[in-house]
Amino acid sequence: MACFNNIIRYIVPELPQEQKEALAYASKVPMQYTNVLLRNWRPWKKLGVSESRLLMATISICTWTIRSRSEPINSTSRPTNHRGAHDAKSQFTRPAAQGAATVGRLDMLNTSFQAGELEVRRQLARTLGPGGFDPAGDILALTINRWPHGYAYTYDTLSDPSFAPEQRPHVIGRRAFGRIAIANADSGAAAYTNEAIDQAERAVHDCLFSNGYV
Repeated sequence: MACFNNIIRYIVPELPQEQKEALAYASKVPMQYTNVLLRNWRPWKKLGVSESRLLMATISICTWTIRSRSEPINSTSRPTNHRGAHDAKSQFTRPAAQGAATVGRLDMLNTSFQAGELEVRRQLARTLGPGGFDPAGDILALTINRWPHGYAYTYDTLSDPSFAPEQRPHVIGRRAFGRIAIANADSGAAAYTNEAIDQAERAVHDCLFSNGYV
């Protein structure tokens, strides 16, 4: 099985109670992505910055240019896109990171696009205003994409209990059950492609060994 840990207990209700509770431990981390098309990037040049960390997102100028340097922008008058990524649980991280994901998700979904757009405009105005930025004239387009069930949960070293390695919920939750093996990023407690691949390989081995094929 390769799906969210939280729903596996409903699909396979025969699982042991301990495993069900372990699968229910973590909640997906909500993510929000903001894209703002600007008329030019002169304010960034004037202020001497390429990235700003805002409440709604971390906004970077010309993300693809910063990463690859393969297509440098020569003119500050050229329109450019600014992409921001926001972990919607980050402002609710204390006192419990687990609950923060749920609270962050609800807050994100209860915030209208109009309210989110207005907040992005205000934050960009406060950040880039000293460089001559005018949100009314300089923003050509704006999108806010909400991903309620985004990244796999990663343990918070300050909020989560100190589990023994073999007692971590994701380890208990991924135990093979009969002919079922669990393969997903949740079962590795890390939201990375390589982790999902590693867990898939592990699940294949679980199937082979638990069913006597090896």
